[in-house]
Amino acid sequence: MDNLEFLVQEITNRLLDRLNSSSHQISLYLIGDKSVGGFLDGEYRIVEGIDEAEHIIANGLPLESLLRIAQLCPNSLEEMEVVTSLLAGRKVLVSKESFAIDCYRQSAKNLLFQELLQRKLKLEQYGVQFYSQKDLPALLKQEHMEVQSTHQTPEKNVSKKVKLITESRLRALELEDDGVFHVEKGTIITALARDYLNRRRITIIE
Repeated sequence: MDNLEFLVQEITNRLLDRLNSSSHQISLYLIGDKSVGGFLDGEYRIVEGIDEAEHIIANGLPLESLLRIAQLCPNSLEEMEVVTSLLAGRKVLVSKESFAIDCYRQSAKNLLFQELLQRKLKLEQYGVQFYSQKDLPALLKQEHMEVQSTHQTPEKNVSKKVKLITESRLRALELEDDGVFHVEKGTIITALARDYLNRRRITIIE
């Protein structure tokens, strides 16, 4: 039985170590161009749902799409995803190259060019953050570190060795029926151990 307990403890620790390791990856959701060429190393993880992502990146949207988003008139699934994310209070990262309007500075009438600048300002006020491609990795890492620092204590709890309660360990304690069993917060109690406590009508208190 001692060997079985040791095996269960080792499996539990490895699963928690794997969970702790995955938490150091930067989770991304891509809108538009979903090619992952720049995000293939171990620091990034592409997720399928917006709610799972730390960062939302609108990748490769053309200027006309961004202008429609600025007017809150989405005309495609990708544009709707951006608007929906902004409405949910999420920041959406957009490449500066996608809103390249300097080429129109000399040719366009001043009023028209000012209107383009106003559209860009609107997007930023909605929650769009424009980034340079070369600065994106540093931006993602900086914000990821800020998020991780806010959850520093939970991470420490995950990384340390977790206490495991098994049925055989409970039997060795010779607990009395209709009593209480105090455990530390974060302690894992196996299903068989819980069944044993239920049969003895023993209440678990954290």
